Amino acid sequence: MTPGAWLFDVDGTLLDSVTGTSLRPLARELLSGLRELGVPVLLWSAGGADYARRRAEGAGIAGLVTAVHAKAERDGRGHWVLPALPPEHAPAVLVDDLPGEVPPVGEVLGVPPYVGPNPRDTGLAALLRRLPARNETHPRNETHLNDEGLHDHGKDPMNHARPGPGGTPADRPLSARLRRTIALDPAAPALTFGDRTYPWAYHGQTVDDLEALLAGTGARRIGIVLRNRPALLSALLAVLATGREVVTLSPFHGDVGLAEDIAGLAPQAVIADPEDWARNGVTDAARSAGAVALQTGEDRALARREVDWTPAPRPAEPSDVAVLMLTSGTTGKPKRVELTYTRLTAAYNAAGTAAALDGEPRLRPGSVILWTSLVHIAGLYFVVSTVLEGRTTALLERFEVDAWASLVRAHRPKIVGLPPTAMRMVMDAEVPGDVFDGVRGVLSGTAPLDPADAERFEARYGVPVLTNYGATEFAGAIAGWHLKLRQEWGEAKRGSVGRAHPGIELRIVDPDTAAPLGPGETGILEARGAQLPAGGDDWTRTTDLASLDEDGFLYIRGRADDAINRGGFKIVPSVVEDALKEHPAVFDAAAVGLPDPRLGEVPVVAVTLRSPAGTAELRDWLGDRLARYHLPAEIKVVDELPRTPSMKISRPGVRALFDVPERTAS
Repeated sequence: MTPGAWLFDVDGTLLDSVTGTSLRPLARELLSGLRELGVPVLLWSAGGADYARRRAEGAGIAGLVTAVHAKAERDGRGHWVLPALPPEHAPAVLVDDLPGEVPPVGEVLGVPPYVGPNPRDTGLAALLRRLPARNETHPRNETHLNDEGLHDHGKDPMNHARPGPGGTPADRPLSARLRRTIALDPAAPALTFGDRTYPWAYHGQTVDDLEALLAGTGARRIGIVLRNRPALLSALLAVLATGREVVTLSPFHGDVGLAEDIAGLAPQAVIADPEDWARNGVTDAARSAGAVALQTGEDRALARREVDWTPAPRPAEPSDVAVLMLTSGTTGKPKRVELTYTRLTAAYNAAGTAAALDGEPRLRPGSVILWTSLVHIAGLYFVVSTVLEGRTTALLERFEVDAWASLVRAHRPKIVGLPPTAMRMVMDAEVPGDVFDGVRGVLSGTAPLDPADAERFEARYGVPVLTNYGATEFAGAIAGWHLKLRQEWGEAKRGSVGRAHPGIELRIVDPDTAAPLGPGETGILEARGAQLPAGGDDWTRTTDLASLDEDGFLYIRGRADDAINRGGFKIVPSVVEDALKEHPAVFDAAAVGLPDPRLGEVPVVAVTLRSPAGTAELRDWLGDRLARYHLPAEIKVVDELPRTPSMKISRPGVRALFDVPERTAS
């Protein structure tokens, strides 16, 4: 073991070199081992010392770091120049994914750059083997590695996650705040569903049961098939309250899709209702992952499910990830988005509500009606914010106008949420005006709201519509209206989705040159802030066309891609097309969006065949593989697909194949 400090570059060496957020496998073990041996751990980055510090804090390793520095200048040979360091911090070892760019000081160790997620890491595994004194001095914390640099299950069956800075993962501010709120008054009402009321003790019991059921397994990544039901909502809160990671699993997937998700994501535990455990392939997928199997119950939210395998969860590196969410994306196949505890905390603090974590927790009067699916960012965001605020959740399994109106009458909330699709359903159903007695505002997001619909709603019910703008990748909304802003500006900014939330910066850039544009000019929207993927340092580019006026109000002008927005769910055409083209009878397919009076848009698809197949057969094929909102409203078999002169599919030509004026909601 070489004495003296070890100096690490941040991105690529310890964190994901692309996003700078995912912690490299074995990084925590290595830094912990160095600290246990009294070796100073130094970080530096070309982004600066503050950048390196924020990256360390976001990844949960700041408590293992002695000091941070900047890569500020290069010498004549292109090597980074070491900053001025005190003698005790003189580096004996430099670790970098670009070893040719560091100064030849002490011992230079190169490791391949890390682009996560990737469980195999022979680079840092080799560095861990340089710490023999650690294993001799601290045998109970020994890290066992096999020849590929992976944890050996046979030698470390517990696979405990190491605590982050300042304590265990459960000590994170968001987790601690959830537990403190849940414990304030165990007998007070926390949740209603149908004719039943659940006290806060119900959530507290779920937290305790989760810890007991997972004791000794080391399970941290918990997959939940998230239906809008009390036990699953409580399980979601318990996973976050104990500092673990929620891997969202959609109940709306077909059997094949759900089983593939479980097998591919390999969560260390799976929580589901008995009806989802009974679906084809689900048990086999959990068995292949070696997952701990838990199911929901009536009186207690969680219980162990009897299975025919001994749980052996695959190892998972400690990380700051709170939720691994599925999003349809806007440029290709659906992808998973990592929402970290740091980013979620920033989102709740920026929203300007009682969910901010800088105040003391307390229970507040009033209920929040929640019907948005928990697998959608809006549902997940609001169920957590409702608990952080200390309010009762009035849960609906799905949106139905009559059931929703009954809850509004019963609970009399001051604010209700109605995305554009639900708002149109309420108006079309001619819900009586007295339903909104006491309602001060209606939040609307997830999809663009036609200003005419907002005007019609406000004229009928006399309640202001407060639109907002966000995305799964943003960990919630980043801009929006609130009552005070509406009172100040009235109708002057009709059509705007509001102003940027505190701590969020917005700008509009030219789509081709990326040059910033002035007030009123339309271009690509970019955002910057702590809750965004790049943190507060870099701009995140969206796929939305937008403009900002001279007062900072944001106007969404459309999309810069072909995504179909079906009632708030974004559908990438290639997802439907690729699934159809896997059918042996399908030669080619093209999906487009058509206007729909209720949902805004619905997908339709035209196909060409190589052998006979009926549209019902093709719909069943998709139903087994895709989420329900991906399923096309119509499938049309054609002799050939419309194409441009360059032989690309003409999407306007595909739309012309369908009778748009006569289409109705489906």
